[in-house]
Amino acid sequence: MKVMITCVILILVTACSNTSSVDGKHTEKNTQTTEANKNDEKEATPSKNKNNTASQATTPAVKKTVIFNQSTVDQLYPGWVLKLNQLIKYPDHDVVVVGLQKEGSTWGREGKVVVLQSDSVGNWSANWSGDILTGEEFPFYEFQSMAVLKSTSKKQAIAVVAADTGGSTGFGQVITLLIGENGKTSLKKTFDVNAMSVEQKDTKIVVSGDQQFGTHELSFNEEQFVDSKTSASDLSPDGAVQVNFKLDPNEDIVLLGQDTLNMSVGQTISFIPADDKTRAAFEQGIIGIYSDAWNSGAPLNTSNSDRLWEGNSYTFDHGGEVHFLLVTDDKVVSLPFENPIPTITINVQP
Repeated sequence: MKVMITCVILILVTACSNTSSVDGKHTEKNTQTTEANKNDEKEATPSKNKNNTASQATTPAVKKTVIFNQSTVDQLYPGWVLKLNQLIKYPDHDVVVVGLQKEGSTWGREGKVVVLQSDSVGNWSANWSGDILTGEEFPFYEFQSMAVLKSTSKKQAIAVVAADTGGSTGFGQVITLLIGENGKTSLKKTFDVNAMSVEQKDTKIVVSGDQQFGTHELSFNEEQFVDSKTSASDLSPDGAVQVNFKLDPNEDIVLLGQDTLNMSVGQTISFIPADDKTRAAFEQGIIGIYSDAWNSGAPLNTSNSDRLWEGNSYTFDHGGEVHFLLVTDDKVVSLPFENPIPTITINVQP
């Protein structure tokens, strides 16, 4: 009996010991798991500094879109009115060429051309500024047009601003600027032009005027600014019918061909001086070309409205009998104002 009781006690003691050992192992394992989880959480959560550094390294800088309007002008040039502007976009900044106008005290209106450059946050600052000046005879009247031409590399541009300065007289001024990629601006040419016209054609800007002015083609030769002038006496559109003329010893105009021609609507007639003396007189504006081609059926006369001020050619746009008178300024005053004898008559077929 004693032996049996002793065995039972031994079994119970052993069982309790084993249970304590197992519980201890479970407790130790749970403690290790908790510590491991804490370590995992530390590794899974990056530090705040590292996260900021990574964000700064991967977020590209964004160029702010800049706006230029009358509100911008009000801040920079109070009292001036925005009349025309053209934006030139470069990789790092924008440049805007601006024509401003305001009412003046002496000559009525004043005109100003400004070139401004934007910074990374959209603020504008002036790189160049110049007034439209033509002396005392013709004040600024209004802006006519603006044209911009970029070089092949897109690193610089030609900007042309044309302004009427004589009102109805057709007299004007053209400002030609060279603008670099860094915003640096220089004044390349200022033209005073009668019968002014500005036209952008592909890779050039063409400024044309009266006989004394001829035409100027502004362009780039690689990165070099080019001003190519053609005298009015050398102008002759492709396919034009050329009429040669010269001054005789009495300073009268004579033709080197017949004084009557048959032409058609759409054809162009071009008057070409035949010698150096006549060429010089024509390019100085001493010889005038008058016609009834554009005066709505009224008879030929020697008024300024009947004078061909620009160039030396005309393209017929309607049929009928058309007259041209070529005469020097000294001789025209002795001719009848209306229906003078024409130098050449053109029968234009519809």
